Amino acid sequence: MQPRKWIVWPMILALALFVVPTALQASSHDAAQEEGASTPTVEVSDQPIVDGTVTVDRVVAAQDGWMVIHAQKDGRVGPPIGSAAVMAGENAGIVVTVDVEMATETLYAMLHVDAGEPGTYEFPGPDGPVMVEDKPLVVPFMVTGQMTRTELLQQQVADLEAQVAALEAAWVQASTYQVANTLFLAAVGDLDDGAAVAQLRRVLLATHWPDEALASQAQELADTLNRLAKALASDEDTADLRSAAAEGRDALVAAGNRWLDRALGILEPAVEVSDQPIVDGTVTVDQVVAAQDGWIVVHTQKDGGIGPVIGYAPVSAGTNTNVAVEIDPEAASNTLYAMLHVDAGEPGTYEFPGPDGPVVLDGKPLAPAFQVLPSPEEEAMEEAEEEVVIDIRRFSFGAPLQIQPGTTVIWINQDAAPHTVTASDGTFDSGNLSQGAEFRYTFTEPGEYEYYCRYHPGMVSTIIVTGE
Repeated sequence: MQPRKWIVWPMILALALFVVPTALQASSHDAAQEEGASTPTVEVSDQPIVDGTVTVDRVVAAQDGWMVIHAQKDGRVGPPIGSAAVMAGENAGIVVTVDVEMATETLYAMLHVDAGEPGTYEFPGPDGPVMVEDKPLVVPFMVTGQMTRTELLQQQVADLEAQVAALEAAWVQASTYQVANTLFLAAVGDLDDGAAVAQLRRVLLATHWPDEALASQAQELADTLNRLAKALASDEDTADLRSAAAEGRDALVAAGNRWLDRALGILEPAVEVSDQPIVDGTVTVDQVVAAQDGWIVVHTQKDGGIGPVIGYAPVSAGTNTNVAVEIDPEAASNTLYAMLHVDAGEPGTYEFPGPDGPVVLDGKPLAPAFQVLPSPEEEAMEEAEEEVVIDIRRFSFGAPLQIQPGTTVIWINQDAAPHTVTASDGTFDSGNLSQGAEFRYTFTEPGEYEYYCRYHPGMVSTIIVTGE
């Protein structure tokens, strides 16, 4: 017998019915406060390409401009594949026609200004990207497939039907609150106290039981309690009646637990995970809803699809939040997948390939994708990057230069005579630089880098990269 199970679920259900509407109200209030904000903003969701278009949820622009969709190349923002005009102020539901053949699994929504001929997209040219904190305002999103407008509408109808079913399931669960309280009272009832026995009988008879089997068991227990209450009142021997009442109580609790398990089983498994950096070799899955004990397994991406496993963590039946998964950072790709598996073999041992297979919904593994974002250290390095120009003038490189790691040095030959920028240790060599030509090199490692001109060996200087 596990009566405590009936205490936890009512509390969870009651909190869900109270907290969710409250959270929605708070979210709406916050959104209302932010309405009208002039800060440039781009909001876009993962989505399929529908009839050759993608939709950007929301754009706030300081001036008329363009919403430009870029493909991904080498893990970064690649070439543009479509654009649509946006107006100064708030824009919602911006539909952008894209080149489907050039589309990649990850796309980028970038906000540009319309600074040239009004109504004509000119980039490269005057219609450059909007910069926020010295960076282009660009938001990545995942392409979840391709479909026609009709297929999209069919999917939306199916999603609405699923939401209705989920709401109905939530009400079914909420109705277990009264059942749970009844079973709890029956489980802790004092079968030696006539008043307590009579109260339990009244509660059992007043409860609306969710199925006929439970209702029949409750009626039998109520009849036994009635006989027990009369026996207690007349000082008769009640040992047999108390034993029968205890057995009936335990049977009702066990049957109620089985019924509740079936009721909870109508909730579909779900995985929610956000784009994030890898922190100390771990990623965090926001929420996992599992029908049974299992595993959340993190996969890399390979050839545009789900690749090898790089980490996993156990999850319990029910709702799990903020599940930390240790992964192999060296094996991680820019896109990762959080896949839900069952624990169908030896409990507590991840066995796949083997019995611990993936949870499948609509014929596909439940495995949402998420993006690996730069770590705070990587962002700091990017922010620290800068460029320094050295003019080669009058057959001189100038005095030694001290820089930070990540700095790019640009040498420009201002002399009529040709020069080279050649590292003494062979680290870099510009080759011939005629007048006006330039050479770039980014220094990433601390140290002293002496260099000279191969045509004029007396031209020598040093780049000093500090370790701070």
